[in-house]
Amino acid sequence: IKGENVNEKFMEDFKMAFIKEKYSDSTIAKYLIFIKSTLTFSRKRELIRFTPIESYRIEQPEQNDPIYPTERELQRMIEVAITPNHEKVMDIYCFCCYTSLSYSDYIELSNENLEFDEDGTRWIYSDRSKTSVSQRIPLLEEPVLDLIEKYGGDLANIPKLSNAFLNICIKEIANLANVKKHLTFHSSRKYFVDYAYNHLEMSMENI
Repeated sequence: IKGENVNEKFMEDFKMAFIKEKYSDSTIAKYLIFIKSTLTFSRKRELIRFTPIESYRIEQPEQNDPIYPTERELQRMIEVAITPNHEKVMDIYCFCCYTSLSYSDYIELSNENLEFDEDGTRWIYSDRSKTSVSQRIPLLEEPVLDLIEKYGGDLANIPKLSNAFLNICIKEIANLANVKKHLTFHSSRKYFVDYAYNHLEMSMENI
C-alpha cells in the first residue's frame, strides 16, 4: 500500500477489523500510532509526498490499574496449590514475582545465566528477549533462593511450561484461593513492582 493511499477510511477500517478480532483498545491504539508515526517519518524524509492522515485523531484508551495479587493473596494461592502441576506453576509464578522476569525471559533460562559476585551474591545475567537489553537481577530474597535450591540450585531445572498452560492453571489456583482477580502469568511482573517498592523499599526511579 502506498503511503499516500493510507487515508482516514483505511485507518477506520483497520481499527474495525481489530475490534472484530477482539484486540484490546490499547493494542489497537498502539498499531494506529505506529502507522501514523511511520508515515510522518517518511514524509519528513521525503520518501512520500504527503500523509492523508496528518490530522487523524487516535483515541487514547483509559489506563487501567495493573492487576496482581496482594502478598496475602499470593500466600493463599501457594497454600492451595497441592497438585503436582499446580505446585510447579506456583513455583514458576513466584520465581517471576521475585525476579521480575517475563515469560519469554524465564523460558530461556539456563545455568549459564547464573553468576556469583565476590561476596557470594547470585545474579541472573541475560538479555531481554523482547528488546535485547542486558539485565542483571540480584537474587537476594529467600523465596527465590529457596526455589532455586528446590530444583538443585540449577536454573535449567526450573520447570519450563507453556504460557497457555500457566495461564490456565493460575486462573484455577486463584479460584481455589478465592482470589477474585483476573490473573495471568504476566501479573507476576506487576507483583514485583509492588514488592520492590513496598518491601525492598526501592525508589520508583530505580524500579
